[in-house]
Amino acid sequence: MNQDKPIFIGGLHRSGTSLMRAIIGSHPTVAIYQTDLPLWRKFYNRYKDLDLNDANIREQLIEKIFSDRKLEEAEVKLARDTILASLNAEKHITCGLVFEHILRQYAKQIGRPRWGLKTPYNEFFADAIFAAYPTAKMIHLLRDPRDVAVSIKSRGWDLTITQQAIDWKASVKLAQQNQQNYAGSYSVVRYEDLVSNPEAIIQQVCQVIELDYTPDLLKMDRQIGWRGSNSRFSDLGWESQEISPAAMGRYTNALSVSEIEFFQSFLKDEMISLHYTLQPL
Repeated sequence: MNQDKPIFIGGLHRSGTSLMRAIIGSHPTVAIYQTDLPLWRKFYNRYKDLDLNDANIREQLIEKIFSDRKLEEAEVKLARDTILASLNAEKHITCGLVFEHILRQYAKQIGRPRWGLKTPYNEFFADAIFAAYPTAKMIHLLRDPRDVAVSIKSRGWDLTITQQAIDWKASVKLAQQNQQNYAGSYSVVRYEDLVSNPEAIIQQVCQVIELDYTPDLLKMDRQIGWRGSNSRFSDLGWESQEISPAAMGRYTNALSVSEIEFFQSFLKDEMISLHYTLQPL
């Protein structure tokens, strides 16, 4: 059954992951958790080697998750006692099972059978995710690293362009590896293709994740917490609530020549393989 095929969305920050969540999460059968709850990125490595069959350790993990800002920000409030009780009935408890119980409760509370999670960097945990849920589906977003840098700069984040480039290179490598290792269950999507031709791209994504496509998905009006378009730039119409390619190519005016040159030099092979045009300098 499709509710046993959870959907995970990954990709670097500012790469269109929230837009994809808004689209897929607008399907009446899909509950993609509202916020970027960092279950795998923050909690998995801390607890994967601990004995979660020990009630004290299990309760500690649940308490840590419930005190996370991203869970507290969500509009739908979960019942930790209900989750703990449901876990007590399980015979062998792992991080994946704990995360599943949390996300299943979210799906149940909003009345949708199929659950999922969007968190940047999920792709770095693909092996662990597919080991925990062999029938899972994953969507991996990639975006021109120069425009990613512009978007990060607009948010005021303290992330060097060197680290951005290293992360982008690693994410691209994982896109290639994961798509091969989990063929038929792993969809790699360029942000530029998504915003330029959303209907065709989402139809392709829906085939991979085994979801019935409907044009209403592009309205993005059934994902809890989504109140905007795919651009955070006010001059590009943040309030328009439409999918737009207007944020593409902003790097040409927003980055310095040296910044563009660095990205194109460090990431040349990967950018060419993904059909990103190198700017003449």
